[in-house]
Amino acid sequence: MSSNITIVNPLTFPEWDTSVQDFPKSSIFHTKAWAQVLHNSYDYTPCYFTLFKHDSITATLPIMEIHSLITGRRGVSLPFSDYCAPLYLNKSDFRQVYHSLFEYGKKSSWKYLETHDWFNEDDETSSSFFFHKQILPLINDAQSIYKKFKHNVKTNIKKAIRENVEVHGHTSENALKEYYQLHCIVRKKHGIPPQPYRFFKMIYEHIISKNLGQIILAKNKSQVVAGGVFFHVGKKAYYKFSASNMAFQHLRANNLIIWEAIQWYAKNGFQQLCFGRTDTFNKGLYRFKASWGALSEKITYHRIPFNKNGETRQSYLPTTSYKVFKILPSWFLKIVGSLFYKHMG
Repeated sequence: MSSNITIVNPLTFPEWDTSVQDFPKSSIFHTKAWAQVLHNSYDYTPCYFTLFKHDSITATLPIMEIHSLITGRRGVSLPFSDYCAPLYLNKSDFRQVYHSLFEYGKKSSWKYLETHDWFNEDDETSSSFFFHKQILPLINDAQSIYKKFKHNVKTNIKKAIRENVEVHGHTSENALKEYYQLHCIVRKKHGIPPQPYRFFKMIYEHIISKNLGQIILAKNKSQVVAGGVFFHVGKKAYYKFSASNMAFQHLRANNLIIWEAIQWYAKNGFQQLCFGRTDTFNKGLYRFKASWGALSEKITYHRIPFNKNGETRQSYLPTTSYKVFKILPSWFLKIVGSLFYKHMG
């Protein structure tokens, strides 16, 4: 059988999405659009290690190669992606591609390889970080989905409606800018710099404007009080970002946003809505997602060093920085974010 392993750049591979969309674990994070977002936002190099047999893809391991004077050179699959499973037909194909990837990493002097939702069981050394993703199965009948929600979810949806909260889906950049303002407020509250607006601009250009996503905004008396950014491809939808103004938390606008998304995706024939990653220590968020009927699935992040002194720490920010960022002005945090995230991925 004729086969070869090639490092593919999906940005220059004409039929990339068509070639990978039928793999069961294929997601929005495997698409050319998401690769374009990461490359254009942070200048990462797409290196998708891919096995071809008779011109058909039988396995691919998506990697962004990061070159940073601050955090070093490494491979990540994939930065700022909740999860990104390898796509393959059988484990033999996976191992072939992984071996090629690992040899490339050693020759390229990578500090480590970071994987989101996959690793090679033959590796002896790695640092693991456990997360969960939650999937809500969708059917065309949204009311049948509603009946499975926990009582508090139904109560909060009804409260938002009584409070005259209005929610609408948008695909304009102006709507994205309105969401981004909330995003920056929430990041400051948590002591984390916001991603640069360029990142969201690329999301608009390559995902939302290409009918692969939408922004759902909640308004009360014409003021935007909450928002969510959703992606979708094939029959799968993804709740990627959310933010809200805490002064209006009592309106329960976020609940109405999610309910609007569920109804829209169910009506349009989507089969599942992914609620995204949840840290295992965040029990409150885990319970919130489960209350919608979302099913949890554990995923694991691995950082595999290429030498004994390989860097595997989870964060490059000192613990004390989170407290400091909470008291710094928003304009300064935006500058920090624009400078830092390129090196963080």
